[in-house]
Amino acid sequence: MRVGIGFDVHQFSPESAGRALVLGGVVFDGEPGLAGHSDADVVAHAVADALLGASGQGDLGDHFPDTDPAWLDADSLELLCGGASRTSTVSSWPSPRASPPGAPRCRTGSRRSSAAV
Repeated sequence: MRVGIGFDVHQFSPESAGRALVLGGVVFDGEPGLAGHSDADVVAHAVADALLGASGQGDLGDHFPDTDPAWLDADSLELLCGGASRTSTVSSWPSPRASPPGAPRCRTGSRRSSAAV
């Protein structure tokens, strides 16, 4: 059995008025957004890092570096899918996981079932 642990933290964006908060693919309207090169979805990033780590393939930044303009404002669910596709050589299926977002000011409980990850 292989185990991957993913962790991701982003600061709230100084330009939060123009940036959406996205957690697990769910947009939280009216909440300050997180700073990042992509959409800064800490839940999707943590899950992608766990999958990549479990398969011995580095982390999200190795495959989608924040120095590459191609990933500017990228949808993190697409990054997650891209990371997951790189793990196809691992002969196992991911098990359920808990991924609390690294954004302590945001209440997510009422939207948890909407999350894509």
